[in-house]
Amino acid sequence: MAKLFGRELNIEFMTRMPQKQKLLVFAGTIILIVILYLWQWYFPVREEITNYENQKVELEKKLESLQKVQKEIDKFKAEIAALTSQYQKQSEILPPEEELPTLLISIADLSKETGVMIKAFTPGALQNLGNYQEMGVNLKLSGNFHSLATFIDRIGKLKRIVNVENVTFGEPALNNGKILLNSECDLKIFSRP
Repeated sequence: MAKLFGRELNIEFMTRMPQKQKLLVFAGTIILIVILYLWQWYFPVREEITNYENQKVELEKKLESLQKVQKEIDKFKAEIAALTSQYQKQSEILPPEEELPTLLISIADLSKETGVMIKAFTPGALQNLGNYQEMGVNLKLSGNFHSLATFIDRIGKLKRIVNVENVTFGEPALNNGKILLNSECDLKIFSRP
């Protein structure tokens, strides 16, 4: 005889059972084993798998949103690079106020290169006009016509914005065998505040 939980198990009665009852006991035992298996192992593991699948879906959503943010960051970096490049180009055209003396020196150097003599250099007041500043400079020049025209042309071709206005020429005069003109013009120099 077999013992179960410290008690003798008498299974002889099963031998005397009808075949139908034996099949029912066998089926009940199988069903009980299946229920215990489902209860103890399958359902907890299935619940864990479901939790992991839910976490996977959440993480995929987060990853997708972070990838969108990354694309936006890359887009903004490209925009910043383009704007920085544009700002640098515009800084050459419209430099800050601190660079005005440098421009005035380059105009003086330009006059020497073209053979124009600056007789008077009268800077006006710096006017703040909101997004930019404007300063007028009155120049009294002397030189031959070609030198004066070259000087004015080269001022117009500077990288930054300088307008040449009110150009007037005086009567030509003969000086040491050369024909010289006295000229006067106003420069409008622009800068950033």
